[in-house]
Amino acid sequence: MRTRLLWGIATGFAVFAFTRTLVPLVLHPSGVVALWIPSGVAAVGIIAAGPIVLPFVFLGTLAAAFSAAPPGMAVGMSLIGITGPLTLWAVLRKMRGTSFQLATPSDALVFGLAAIAAGLVPAVLGAGTLVALGVNVVAFPEAVVMWWLAETSAVLAIAPVPLVWARPKGSPTVGLDVVVALVATIGVAAFVNSIALPASIERIVPFVLVPSFTWIAYRGGRRCMAIAVASVAIISTVGTLRGLGPFAGAVPHESAILLNLVITIFSLSSLMLVLLFEERSRLASAAETARADLEVRVNERTAALTLANAELVQQIAERRSAEQQLAERELSFRLLYERAPLAYQSLDVDGSFLDVNDAWLDLFGYERDEILGTWFGDILEDGQARIFAERFVGFKVTGSVEGAQFSVRCKDGTHRQVAVYGRIAHSEDGSVHRTHCILQDVTRFNAEVDALRASREHFASLFENSHTIMVLVDPETARFVDVNAAACDFFGYRHDEFLEKTISDLNGVDVPEMISRLSKAATGSGDVRQDRQRLASGETRDIEIHSGPIDVNGQRLMFATMHDVSDRIAAERELADNRERLSELVLERTAELQRAYRELEAASAAKDQFTANMSHELRTPLNSIIGFSDMLLSGLVGGLDAEQERQIGMINTSGRHLLELVNDVLDLSRIESGNVHVEPEEFELAPLLESVIESLRPAAEAKHLDLSVECSTPVTVLKSDRRKVRQILLNLVGNAVKFTDVGSVVLRVAWDGRETVRFAVADTGVGIPLQELGEVFSEFHQVAPHDEAKPSGTGLGLAISLRLARILGGDLVVESAIGEGSTFTFTLPAVVHCEASTTR
Repeated sequence: MRTRLLWGIATGFAVFAFTRTLVPLVLHPSGVVALWIPSGVAAVGIIAAGPIVLPFVFLGTLAAAFSAAPPGMAVGMSLIGITGPLTLWAVLRKMRGTSFQLATPSDALVFGLAAIAAGLVPAVLGAGTLVALGVNVVAFPEAVVMWWLAETSAVLAIAPVPLVWARPKGSPTVGLDVVVALVATIGVAAFVNSIALPASIERIVPFVLVPSFTWIAYRGGRRCMAIAVASVAIISTVGTLRGLGPFAGAVPHESAILLNLVITIFSLSSLMLVLLFEERSRLASAAETARADLEVRVNERTAALTLANAELVQQIAERRSAEQQLAERELSFRLLYERAPLAYQSLDVDGSFLDVNDAWLDLFGYERDEILGTWFGDILEDGQARIFAERFVGFKVTGSVEGAQFSVRCKDGTHRQVAVYGRIAHSEDGSVHRTHCILQDVTRFNAEVDALRASREHFASLFENSHTIMVLVDPETARFVDVNAAACDFFGYRHDEFLEKTISDLNGVDVPEMISRLSKAATGSGDVRQDRQRLASGETRDIEIHSGPIDVNGQRLMFATMHDVSDRIAAERELADNRERLSELVLERTAELQRAYRELEAASAAKDQFTANMSHELRTPLNSIIGFSDMLLSGLVGGLDAEQERQIGMINTSGRHLLELVNDVLDLSRIESGNVHVEPEEFELAPLLESVIESLRPAAEAKHLDLSVECSTPVTVLKSDRRKVRQILLNLVGNAVKFTDVGSVVLRVAWDGRETVRFAVADTGVGIPLQELGEVFSEFHQVAPHDEAKPSGTGLGLAISLRLARILGGDLVVESAIGEGSTFTFTLPAVVHCEASTTR
């Protein structure tokens, strides 16, 4: 309370002093109200001590006003003077409570809002009162604005100074740079407000101070900033009232409004700026403190966590090791359980299925869901369920089962024999928990055992009842282990006598040598040999022995079959003697055949030479006869009567026939002697066909036959021996005309699409009997028509044609039937050019 009273007294005296100085300016006829410092002082007092200062503010204002104004006006001014501080206190209390300090940017905003309200209320009341009392005040709105800004600027510029200096907490250390900036700022403000500057310079002066104010706010804090703002505001006010400085103008009240507005804005923005810098500094400091504290706590926590982590890592490692071992065991068991080739099953205490693996399902064909819960005895062969129930009781007592066999019924109705191997798994209380059993499929094994047993029985039966001599010999002693009845009968010994003998007793070989032979044979796969053995009667026989190793009840023996081959060997000896005699006879006959072959070759050569000579000698006079008869028939030597012409015609025909016969014989002789040479050349097909047809057309027309060519091939050029091809076609077409009396003869030409052309000569003649088709190409063979006793011609044409066709690389075949005519087909690989494409 005492402190508040002191604040009230100090505030009253300060208000009195500043009011006494400024009232004359207010009452001046110009009515100019500049920075109203008493409002700032009153604001400081009410913020510091509360409403207790209001009476002192009233008294200070009243005392100052009495000295310059009438009593009524003085009282009005005093009453109005306390409305500003009261409004400020009310707004701050409403927004900040009983305690207020300029410490944060939000405090500055609240303080600015309260200052604006504290200036507006007394401005309106004061201006209105002056007007009501008849004081000459400028137009009322401007007066209100001027007074409002004067009150507000004073609160914002003056009040922060004692507020921030009364609470030094958080103020930075003032450095030399701040002092220099502060002095420079105040000096510049004093200088520019003491002289009249050009208008262009005065406008930029307020902006020159902005950097220095920013530096003071950043480096000097609230205290220095409050001093700078208050000092510049007071200096600017004094200069403006004197008509100097950047804010002084021709109209005083406009200058005051501008000055107060600039001070209001500058004071509030400076206050906001310095508090923002301090807030940033506090936040940075708090962040650094928090970071350091956090770092300490993190380090402490890290150390604790490191220790805990080390312990945890060790625990995790131990646990992982245990889990890994458990997982490996579980995996091993699972792999064994799921992928084991043997069937696995687990039964409960009653013998019902708890689990089976895939191999079990594959073995019996069931599905897992249809077998689980089923009693094992239900899938056994009829009659074995009872056996299982009895054995299962013993299994639970003994705790194990080894190789118990059951016949299990598969899903498809077949049965599989299995051997069961198992153990009992007990619960913690010692009771039977479940069984673990492996089932081995022994179906094939049992079948093989049965087959082996049957085979042994069968072998024993065959061994005893066979008519073949069979013996079993011990290779280590050469002694007989067993012999069959056939051996006893053949050798003449009783069974017991035989078992006392060795093989050496029969073949005369020393026992050690015989044992050595048997040992070698026992290590191989078998042996076949012949031996001479002596019977009980003393007779010696040739024996063929087939032997091989055999296992009998675990003993390695030699099994042998013996055959008496004495008669066969005697026959072989006789056959060998006969073979020698036959070889001598063959050699003699071969020599005779070689002599006969040489004689035949000489005769054939003589025949060929004779044929060639005779053919040449015969053709010369025949050509003369034919030529002379042609001259007579043509009338070149004179006219002939009918009988002469007939006789000479017969001579000409016979001569030509004989010449044809000679030519055929000569051609055949050349072919057989190998003197025929192929002279290939390229020739056109069409002219060749036309030449053949035109040569035989007179003969065909004489018999009223239709002779034609059907060429359905694009082949145009052939490469072969043209003369021989023409000779073959002339022979074939000529024969067709000769043996056809009615109908037609057609020469058809076709192509296989590659390189072979096919000539087919078809006639409508009498045909060839089936039994003569195989001889039609033989030399001198003729097929006689049914109405002729002897065929005409030599019978060499077809034989020559076949040989020529094969010499040219082709072939000649025939198709014929009695009454249906004949077709001779001559194939020739000689295509060179086609109309559409070229072959070769």
